Amino acid sequence: MMMKTRASFSTPVQASVETLWSVLKDKAENPGRYVPGFIGSEVLERNPDNMLCRLHTDRFDIVERITVDEDNHVVYFDLLDHPDVIGLLINKIEKEPSVDGYPILSYAYDWQQRQSSGEADDMSDIIQNALQRAKEIAEKQEEDKQ
Repeated sequence: MMMKTRASFSTPVQASVETLWSVLKDKAENPGRYVPGFIGSEVLERNPDNMLCRLHTDRFDIVERITVDEDNHVVYFDLLDHPDVIGLLINKIEKEPSVDGYPILSYAYDWQQRQSSGEADDMSDIIQNALQRAKEIAEKQEEDKQ
């Protein structure tokens, strides 16, 4: 039986939508700046609407297809080759701002554990840390503009 894991995390970011969107696109191209444990990455294939990347971590390599949806401010990470899970990670800027008027950054994932793998790690802490890191980078960039 495949075990499904779904979670989502959101936080308001004190930055413009433009600044936050540039950070999300940078995260797609340079994951090591945002996700602990990433050693490096390489683009295997680049198409007009997506790219296929291999990510090297301190524990294993991952191959994912990254699709950037400019119109909706969403970046999709489709995990094609991961030792433990298959599925999708979504980074997006919510359409509705926070009550304070700030854009809301959301990370969500929907994964299934591979049958051949043992106990899959709970990666929610990694996802939450990456969300917090993107927030900090965007807010610092916004602050530096002023």
